[in-house]
Amino acid sequence: MLNFPKFFMTGIGIWRLDLKIRYAVLKKLYAIYSVIMQAYFLVFMCSLDLEFFLTCTNDKNPSELFQQLSYVIALSVVTITSLLWQKEEIREIIIHMLKEEKTIAGSEDPEVLDTYLNQVRVSGKINVAIFSLSFGVALSILLETWWRRQQVNKINATRNETLEKPFPLELYYGYDFDRERYSTLLLVTQGAACFSINFMVTATKVMFFTCIAFASMVLKTLQIKFRKYGSRNHDPSRELTALIVEHQRIIRFVTNLNESMKYIVLLEYLLNSLNVATVSVQLIVTKAASPIFFLGFLFAQIFVLGWSANEIKVQSAALANALYASRWPDQPEFAQKLILVMIVRSQRPLELTIGPFDAMTTQTALRILKASYSYITLMKNNYDQLPPFTGK
Repeated sequence: MLNFPKFFMTGIGIWRLDLKIRYAVLKKLYAIYSVIMQAYFLVFMCSLDLEFFLTCTNDKNPSELFQQLSYVIALSVVTITSLLWQKEEIREIIIHMLKEEKTIAGSEDPEVLDTYLNQVRVSGKINVAIFSLSFGVALSILLETWWRRQQVNKINATRNETLEKPFPLELYYGYDFDRERYSTLLLVTQGAACFSINFMVTATKVMFFTCIAFASMVLKTLQIKFRKYGSRNHDPSRELTALIVEHQRIIRFVTNLNESMKYIVLLEYLLNSLNVATVSVQLIVTKAASPIFFLGFLFAQIFVLGWSANEIKVQSAALANALYASRWPDQPEFAQKLILVMIVRSQRPLELTIGPFDAMTTQTALRILKASYSYITLMKNNYDQLPPFTGK
């Protein structure tokens, strides 16, 4: 399950586990590469934010503000998330996942193995979809920029004007920097930046969703073991002890996962609704193609987050039914009491929370879209009240 996110996290230099590189010099080179990549993204974000601030203070087309604002919001979330993914707590979670996955993959129970493999397939499809949508956003931005530059060239040639040509990303280079003179260099570097950003977006999002999918998977495999308790030729006392230990281990894992991710979820919750609204207004105003891909990516991200987080809650609550379906009435009295305690504990489902607030569920995802609609209405009304833009 971790191969796909590991590839992208390694690509942008934020994979903090041993890569099993044979030569020490390569490890040092990767460490240097990691520092360079993170410094590059921080400088990139500072340049993007500064240019957005200057755009707000100048007489610019309001539609450009919506476009830049959507990039600032989305990339700010990704940058902050990439920093959070390098915390020691996250490293411990990934190590735990690697160990647990190895144990489950080597299980002799065919039902457990089928559940694991099915979750790997589902997680893989979601990860590929997220990457494809992110790649589509980057590609659509570049193609749309190319088309707009062609249109500006035609206007400049037929009307003898000098309209400024657009670039994929509006970055700050300095007051005296001649963008048109170095346009080829800027287009190449910004094109590379779009795809490196695509790597970072994919890395942070798919690792996030993989961790949640993994928590759901271990809960499903534990249900199977609960239902089969007492039906195999095992020492019931030893088997029950092993199940209790595994249950407690999963509870700790999900609790630690929530503690490490709850502020990432809060950030996603607060900014995704604003970003959906910003991109939607941009689509309404400009009739461009790239916002369509951007909206598709945002919708997929919101619903995958809500659905996968909700799965943890549902699967943890289902543990009680799985225990009740076992052959617990045939067990000794002490075992029956322990099972009842476990059933009672399972009535309090595990969940991912939005910061210190409510749980993240599919209903929360719908609330994000409702908030987005309110923002869209407000932004569109304010845009309609602006005087017509007459600048070049």
